[in-house]
Amino acid sequence: MMFRKSSLAISLALTLTTVTSQTVAAPTVAMIDLGFPADPGLNGRILPGSFNFLDNNADVSDADNHGTITSLIVANGAPSADLLQYKVGTVVTGSQAISDAAVLAAAARSDVRIINKSDGAVASLGALQAAASAGKIFITKSGNDSASNPTGDAVFVPSLGGLGIIAGAVNRNGTILSISNRAGSLAQFFVVAPGYTNGLPTSREGTSFAAPVVSSIAAQILAVSPFLTGAQVVEIILNSAIDLGDPGTDGIYGRGLADLASALAATGQVSIGTGSTAGGGGSSIAGGALVLAAAVAVALVTKSKNIDKTLVLDEYQRSYQLDLTKLITTRSDTSEKLRSIFSQLKSNTRVVPFGKSANTSSYAVLSAFENRHDRAVELLDPFSYQDDRNPTDYALSIFGKPNANSSYEFGLNTNSQRRFGALASLSAQTTTTSFLTSKTFSAPYFGFSDAGFSGKINFNESQRFGLSLGLANTDERRDFGLQSNAALVEGTFKLNNRSTISLQGGQLLESGSLFGGSSGGAFSVNNSNTLSFGISGTYKLNNAATLIGHYSEGYTKVNQRENSLLHNFSDIRSNAFGVGLIIDEPFSKHDQAGIAFSQPLRITQGSVSLDTPFGRDFDGNIYTNSEIIDLAPDGTEHTFEAYYRFNIKKKTDVFTYIMYQHQPENNNRAGNAATVYMTLKHQF
Repeated sequence: MMFRKSSLAISLALTLTTVTSQTVAAPTVAMIDLGFPADPGLNGRILPGSFNFLDNNADVSDADNHGTITSLIVANGAPSADLLQYKVGTVVTGSQAISDAAVLAAAARSDVRIINKSDGAVASLGALQAAASAGKIFITKSGNDSASNPTGDAVFVPSLGGLGIIAGAVNRNGTILSISNRAGSLAQFFVVAPGYTNGLPTSREGTSFAAPVVSSIAAQILAVSPFLTGAQVVEIILNSAIDLGDPGTDGIYGRGLADLASALAATGQVSIGTGSTAGGGGSSIAGGALVLAAAVAVALVTKSKNIDKTLVLDEYQRSYQLDLTKLITTRSDTSEKLRSIFSQLKSNTRVVPFGKSANTSSYAVLSAFENRHDRAVELLDPFSYQDDRNPTDYALSIFGKPNANSSYEFGLNTNSQRRFGALASLSAQTTTTSFLTSKTFSAPYFGFSDAGFSGKINFNESQRFGLSLGLANTDERRDFGLQSNAALVEGTFKLNNRSTISLQGGQLLESGSLFGGSSGGAFSVNNSNTLSFGISGTYKLNNAATLIGHYSEGYTKVNQRENSLLHNFSDIRSNAFGVGLIIDEPFSKHDQAGIAFSQPLRITQGSVSLDTPFGRDFDGNIYTNSEIIDLAPDGTEHTFEAYYRFNIKKKTDVFTYIMYQHQPENNNRAGNAATVYMTLKHQF
């Protein structure tokens, strides 16, 4: 398998499912209505305490089915909800005092979360505000007068502190019912719902039957997330309504069609519940938060038994289950190098000499290039991280030779690795090589991004021995949050006119990340400290052909981050190596060809505890599955690459390249991959 960067919205829609505890809550809905004749569909759903406020007794039955129909709509729409039935009138009777008594009775019951009022009498503002003060959700009809504004109890909804919803009705075609009052000036509190009954037990139309549809949606939300406040439930229903009529909130449909699926879907930024309780801490999965180093990602995805069922929370702390294997993305050296190549093709570069004498010289190179995810890169490497921003970045290099025995090079947003290892030794003998795996031949642990400052100082003690000191400060907070500091010491020995050998020792301190993975995400760390050792060499077969080779090994200690899924790291051991052949001018002047075999950075030893959240209870406690993951992958990537660069005319260069990867990203489940590209560069 390969790790593909999918659209987060699409992935969530496909894989996000609601998670509840072992039991579902049973919210109580108080139905304030007309008569409630008994119906088999309500058996076992009516709680003790239902009352007839009109006749002051417990008999809520009536010859009219109005209340029974609204009760059945809630019962069918919210199978776990319990109902209270409060009779407040008949078709021709009812009063404000009786309505107030029913509203206040519902407000006094701690189990009641929702009040559905579909009768014709109007309660007082005081009674409705008392219910709102008790945290009850009040849902009422808009009225059946074909008016441009709601009437009846609906006019008080703006005074209920965000706890009220007005329901208008739509017909079977999804357009406003002819008798339904429109949203008018109360549009921000107004939604529509089906206003027809389909024979429950008789067929009727009106806004009285739209209100219980909305009440059933509220009850379903509370059934799986009973910790939500009434105001949050109202907000979810209004904000998730499907837009109808004119775009946005309008005077006919208000906020739109109330929709259960939309209301139950995750809202806002989704995070992984990494704390012990909901609201106690989490890690975002947006942007580059799940971009991991390939050396780590493969082990987590292929070896974890739980990561495909990870508990995530939306902005209301509602619980969902997400398959993280479909969202984790690796940050590959291939994609980074491709982006760099295509960006540099669009760059403007200026070389400025600012000091030169018999033994000294100094130059500054300034490049401006567009830092965007080029379409060509996406086609060649579909696994690369996609950044929608399109800024212009600048790269600055300053290099010079103060005297015959020393030189320096400092850079801003430049490739710091290329200054070391076999490629640095080779650059003094030939032109720049063009391997996508160039990091493997230079200094694999000298930072994982070109963003930031870097530098190197060379001291040539003799014609055979040189010493180099390198520093690199990475600051790439825009995309991945990478911050690191690296130091490297390299000694180069010229064994004879044909061969050189270099020894390296370095240290890399990463803040928040491990091997270049994003910081601040669910798999980030507090910091990591890597000590590295390397050996590289070059051997000239003849005046045109040179063998190069490099081997590096790293030893890493990791400090875990509190709100992370990764804990209790062991010491980590890793390595990388490569061998290659460079041929200058194989056919004509200025041509160059190269072939290489390499293994990118791979963890060879190490383990970590992966604590995957899988569920939560109604008190907000999060439960996790813990497992020990061996970070050494089951596969080993071997990369074969070859290129040929030639000059057609003085200002025109052609570059052709092919790369073949066996078990890409050290994943033995992945198919082999090939990359082929060609560039044509002309200077006008």
